[in-house]
Amino acid sequence: MTLALIISVSAFFGIFILFLVLSKTLNNTVNHLVKLDYLLQKEFDLKKEHAVIEQLLKEEIKTAPEEESPEEENNKDKNQKTAASVVSDRKNK
Repeated sequence: MTLALIISVSAFFGIFILFLVLSKTLNNTVNHLVKLDYLLQKEFDLKKEHAVIEQLLKEEIKTAPEEESPEEENNKDKNQKTAASVVSDRKNK
């Protein structure tokens, strides 16, 4: 009788330890998956932003006149938004 009680208590204790190990392993796995998801999403957003900036820069190059006087260049610099500021404005909206 006491032997059966000792075996059952030790089996229960062993199952409890296995449960703790399994839950810790699953928790670590979930944490790594969440971190991976965050990093992939961040990388995707950066690639998308890079593509938008490239497109805006290409449009600026296409629409820019061949040669400008220094006064026109100064006025253009003051009035024209850069590609990075346009992207920043889009993110803030």
